[in-house]
Amino acid sequence: MELKKDLFVIPVNEDSNIVYAPLRGVFFSANDNAVKVVKKYIDGVIMSDEESKSAIGKHLCVVERLQPIILHKKNILPTSHLTIILSQLCNLNCLYCYAKKSRSEEIIAKEQLKKGLDYFLSQPIQDKSIIFTGGGEPTMTWDLLVYAIEYALNSNNDTNFSFTIITNGTLLTNDKIDYIKKYNINIVLSFEVFSDMQNTQRGFANSELDTFPIINEGIKKLITNNIPYKIRSTITRKNIHLMADMVKYVAIHYKKLKKIHFELESNSESEDLGIYSDFINAFFDAREVGKANNVEVYNYTFNSTNSLKHRFCDGDFCLTPTGDISACHRISSSREKLFNKFYYGSIECLDNLEVERIERMLDDKFEECKICFAKWHCAGGCIVERLAFRPEQQAAKCNFVREITKRVLKEKL
Repeated sequence: MELKKDLFVIPVNEDSNIVYAPLRGVFFSANDNAVKVVKKYIDGVIMSDEESKSAIGKHLCVVERLQPIILHKKNILPTSHLTIILSQLCNLNCLYCYAKKSRSEEIIAKEQLKKGLDYFLSQPIQDKSIIFTGGGEPTMTWDLLVYAIEYALNSNNDTNFSFTIITNGTLLTNDKIDYIKKYNINIVLSFEVFSDMQNTQRGFANSELDTFPIINEGIKKLITNNIPYKIRSTITRKNIHLMADMVKYVAIHYKKLKKIHFELESNSESEDLGIYSDFINAFFDAREVGKANNVEVYNYTFNSTNSLKHRFCDGDFCLTPTGDISACHRISSSREKLFNKFYYGSIECLDNLEVERIERMLDDKFEECKICFAKWHCAGGCIVERLAFRPEQQAAKCNFVREITKRVLKEKL
């Protein structure tokens, strides 16, 4: 790719700009006079001798000689990642749950689980990961979870496995903790850190008990057993102003926690577009607190600024409780409006997976992406949100991505 198609001017404030060439890994500060030269270069206008000999002219010549990074599309299959939703059962009634429409009594049949594992294990990749997530709460079907782990470990001794459980943390008994430690299972806790937020936003479905003390006790068990864990907090209008305090709290009370993940609630029905800019300010404030307390604060958009990709998501190979294969773990039931778009086959008929259709969907971009400086980080954004969000909501999300990318570049400078 020629440089002028990989060069963007990002205004920061008065007479301050960032010039960014993402595929060449180059970014630098530029005043308005330098930007005039850069824009002439982008537009294909021949620079004057004075401009060519200026610092910015010489710099562009150096950048022009750099070889651009070649980004390759990744096929969905063969896959090194298997996501398993064992059931649609859950013991909580979270206010913002994306899987509410999927909720049912469905539990995957052991034979279907075995077929899914056999197919996954047959993929010609040595390093494989299996993630157990919702739909429902995976530890509610603990026997099936244990069966899947031990079946994988016993079936292929040449494979390096990693296992992850994404859990609400309310069912971490001593026996489960022992099992998690034995097999070095990664734990990701969906947890709101403060008791009032946790109890309000992530309450039990059929009990008046508070969830916070139970999860707090579970975390202490993980710490006592030296089991690594991560916390993922969903940020809503109710707790957006608490993010910096949440980081302080975990630094004091959960001393072995080194990372905390803050993700903004994804709600296609929300009219609150201002929450995006409010999140950015609170997030970067929380990051500063994290730096002071040796806790890394991150989210998906922030992490995406550290990589370049052709596609936002390479697509899940997600086995659902009904034996269907979905390209996204957030779309796991035929009760959901977008299910037919993400469904690409059944575990009962793996010879007819609609891989090419799914890959075309994942490759789709907005027309505006062509001229966006964040396009190789965002790579079109989450396809679920793109299909569900209203135009004005998607525009706000795009601005959100650009602003975070700009702030990260400023931070690095």
